[in-house]
Amino acid sequence: RELKEPLISWSTLEELVLVLQDISQTEVEEVTRKVEDIINKMHQSTRSSLHAFLDHLSTVADLSDENSMTAENLAIVMGPTLTWSEGEVERDTIATILVKQNSVVEFLIKNYPTLKL
Repeated sequence: RELKEPLISWSTLEELVLVLQDISQTEVEEVTRKVEDIINKMHQSTRSSLHAFLDHLSTVADLSDENSMTAENLAIVMGPTLTWSEGEVERDTIATILVKQNSVVEFLIKNYPTLKL
């Protein structure tokens, strides 16, 4: 029931945040490739679990007209479950971390069909 480690480790999240922080439309393919490279460095069992989870979330997001669960809403709800801090986080940085975390998870959900994991 409870994971001993997050599906997306803190170090992996930090790498993904750096890649995604300055995304623009002209760079989407390059950013997607970098994201794939980062995720493909993850342990096989973790990557397989993430793949299955993103597949499910992508399907839920595809039905957002019926269930109101857009990729953004799913990222807000599921982001803290997929990854969490290794240590204590200062109170004033929690909001910043959540925004970055949600951005990464939203990107993964929206782009899951095109990601080569």
